[in-house]
This record gives sequence, C-alpha cells and structure tokens, in this order.
Amino acid sequence: MKLYTAKIRLHGSPMDEVIKSCLTPAEIKILHHIHGGDAIIDVAEMKAAKTEGGAEMPITVERTAAEERDRLEYRYGEKIVGAVFGPPVERIENDIDGRPMDEQLPVVHRTQPPNAIKTADLMA
Repeated sequence: MKLYTAKIRLHGSPMDEVIKSCLTPAEIKILHHIHGGDAIIDVAEMKAAKTEGGAEMPITVERTAAEERDRLEYRYGEKIVGAVFGPPVERIENDIDGRPMDEQLPVVHRTQPPNAIKTADLMA
C-alpha cells in the first residue's frame, strides 16, 4: 500500500498543526475520525528518490489487512479502529494468490429459497 504525508490539525484547530509521514490510507481515515473531517490537509503521496529514468517512485509498504488492523489497534486502540472499520471479519484466503474466497466463487442468484415449496405443488 502507498504511504502518505499529511498536515493534521489537532482536533480541527488551525493553530495546532502537526505534519505526519508514513501514513497509510486506513490511518488517514482514523485521523479523520479522531480530529474531524476537515482536520487532515495537504495529503501527499510519499515519493522515493528519482530512478535512473528520472521518474519518482511511490513509497509503499507490504502489509496484509490483518497486519494493518493490528498496527492501528496497537497505536489508536481497538475501540477507535472498530468505530471506523467495524468489527474484524474472518476471511478465508486462497493459498495460491491470497484473494478472499468470496471473490473467486461464482455468484448464484436465486429467485426463491432452494427448499421453498410452492402452494401449487401442495394442491397437485
């Protein structure tokens, strides 16, 4: 996931600003929750030094969703993380590519429950 820098107005006060770096998108959402919707300003993607071709590469970190949630709970507490993202959800992952199983299985749409008995069937 990409990392960002941002200026944070503590509790929304423009007189009390702090610049934070290495923020993940999830952490920015938590900071919005803590300090207010307009308290996070000047969000910018962190860039690494220019490569040989002259392009700047974004700075990223490899972390699973569970690892990120654990990190955020350690830093901000389970109550705040739960208020922003809801309760943790167990997901079954595929061993091959790591995608959640529900993204790989075909969706079957039914017009009625599988064991529904029609009134007409009872009359016959």
